[in-house]
Parts: sequence; C-alpha cells; structure tokens
Amino acid sequence: MGAAKQQMLHHQDQLSVATNIAVEADVLSRCEMHEDVVLDNETDHAAAYKLANWKFNHGELQDVFETRREMTDAIQEAILNSSSFGCNSCESVLDD
Repeated sequence: MGAAKQQMLHHQDQLSVATNIAVEADVLSRCEMHEDVVLDNETDHAAAYKLANWKFNHGELQDVFETRREMTDAIQEAILNSSSFGCNSCESVLDD
C-alpha cells in the first residue's frame, strides 16, 4: 500500500475515533435509523475536548493520535462534518 493511501486510512481512523468521542460526550449523536449520519446536538463542544484529553492523558488514544493537537483537530473536523439540520435520509422519506 502506498504512503498516501496509508495516510488517508489513518486520517479516516482518526476521524472515526474523534466522532465516537464526540458521541460519547453527547456533543454529537447518530441518527437512530442511519447510523452513519452524525448530528450536531448543538451543545457546548468543550465536553468532547475534555473527554478526549482525559483519554489522551490515560493512554487510551496513543495508537490513533501522536499529539494532542492532532486529536483536537480531528474532533473539530468531526464536529464540522456533522449535520445540525437533521438526517437527510429520514427527511427525504418523510417528504415522500
């Protein structure tokens, strides 16, 4: 596997872990019908960073993130990639 592909897969892993941390902190949630859709709960995002820092300090994220900055950037990206308007798949079914 090429270096670029390995880097892309590593970034996807980081984003997945960051998303799961934000969900665990109740900053993000998953659609009950479409688990791949992540919704922004529009709460204070600080809870996700606090939980991530705790996990980082206790060595739980050492296989995923080399630095704290890498971790916080991934959490920020996960939050920015989430939807605050609801699940598009559910809304399209309701519109029909």
